[in-house]
Amino acid sequence: MVPITFPTAVRAGQRFHLSLPITVRVREDSIPIHPGQKYVPVAETTTTANISSRGCYFPLSWKLPLGTRLELEIKLPGRMMGLPEVMLCCQGKVIRVDKPSNAGQVGIAATINSYRLAARSDETKEPREAALAG
Repeated sequence: MVPITFPTAVRAGQRFHLSLPITVRVREDSIPIHPGQKYVPVAETTTTANISSRGCYFPLSWKLPLGTRLELEIKLPGRMMGLPEVMLCCQGKVIRVDKPSNAGQVGIAATINSYRLAARSDETKEPREAALAG
């Protein structure tokens, strides 16, 4: 009899090893670290290590608990869409937290549950929603 083996990790989407600027914000309605505590919205700008249609991986200087709800803004090269700058605005959740590196960075894997594209106007630097949304 031949034993059946299964892959240890099955990915639903292709992963791209791209270093893109990302701003990570903890949502105010996220799971608190301690009962009764509320998150103060904090943000950190870093770069992605990889990204797929369902999630991304990035380093942070602070640790987040599993399940923490996030707002992610990923800057995409605008020339891909003929725009000056495109922001991928996402809602997600922390699904894995790695041990801190020697440099003190914590690797965070997060889902991308929903997203919308926003183009930034050169004059205002404010996001302008694009027609595509997920």
